[in-house]
Amino acid sequence: MSVQCIVQVSVLGVRHVLDQTLEFENGLNAIEGYNGSGKTTLLKAIKYCLNYIPDDNLVRRDSSVAVKFRLTNGLYRTYRKSTGDPEDEELKPYSINGNKVSDTEYVVDLNNVGINNHTVHFMIPEFDWKEMARKDNWQLALLIENLSPELEDIKYDLEEVQEKLRRRSGKEKDEEFDRLQRQLEEVKTRRRTTFLESFDALATQVDRYYKMVTGDQNVKAELKIVNPAEPYEEVEFLISSKHGTIDTLALSFGEISFVSTALMFAFQHALQTPFVILDRFDVSFSGTSCIRVSRGLVEIMEATGLQISVICHKDMMGEVVVNVIHLKGKE
Repeated sequence: MSVQCIVQVSVLGVRHVLDQTLEFENGLNAIEGYNGSGKTTLLKAIKYCLNYIPDDNLVRRDSSVAVKFRLTNGLYRTYRKSTGDPEDEELKPYSINGNKVSDTEYVVDLNNVGINNHTVHFMIPEFDWKEMARKDNWQLALLIENLSPELEDIKYDLEEVQEKLRRRSGKEKDEEFDRLQRQLEEVKTRRRTTFLESFDALATQVDRYYKMVTGDQNVKAELKIVNPAEPYEEVEFLISSKHGTIDTLALSFGEISFVSTALMFAFQHALQTPFVILDRFDVSFSGTSCIRVSRGLVEIMEATGLQISVICHKDMMGEVVVNVIHLKGKE
């Protein structure tokens, strides 16, 4: 049993967003609203409800955010987070399907349906994902490594062993030193193996998504490991055509957005997340490009079943979206 899609989002008392309930469809949703209607704040509110960021500045007294999901078993589950007093049974800030629960029960239940800090980061990425393809090679490698939820434990073990070896610096080598060296190699092997699993899951999809996003079958996108011995150090993103390899640093902002969008959906595929919500999706696309990419999103949605919601700043998606969600602006 896991989340299939978002069905509804309700906000009450959230700063910069009017109290309202928004209905989502299992397809391509466009979230529209005037400047200042709280489109970006809405995404922060959803993250707040899903316990991703404890941003209490979003809410005030008697505030709440609720997200209703349809699950893969056909049932529905509504998670509500509100202001309240954790010590007061009547004012518990967490509830599931209307039943008040503890913060621990809330987090565990979310995790059981596939929602946690690791996955939410990719389901509702920050706007800087648009610059993903301009990242340095080591930053891209780190982003790929972050696909694995095991990364934190591996790095902790690595730092622990390295610190023990540093403490022995200058001392004579002995059995303990040899044991630590073996342990270090074992952790590095775990890191390399885990990274390559994430890399392979991503690399096999990048070109596919690039072609869907751009509609161009004559250009190839690929990821390349710079140093096979230490694959997690650097990864290159390459675009090539019949004229040769194109340096992504030479691409325009619009072109780099195509690359970043393809990369982002490859990440979604690797994680098999049920939905994605993109902020300021169309700000770097021309009208023609926006329509072309929108059609690509429909193709991705139909091919994968991924629920895609985008916050739009241009009225260019009317012909392809399944559902338009209008945010009410302040009067």
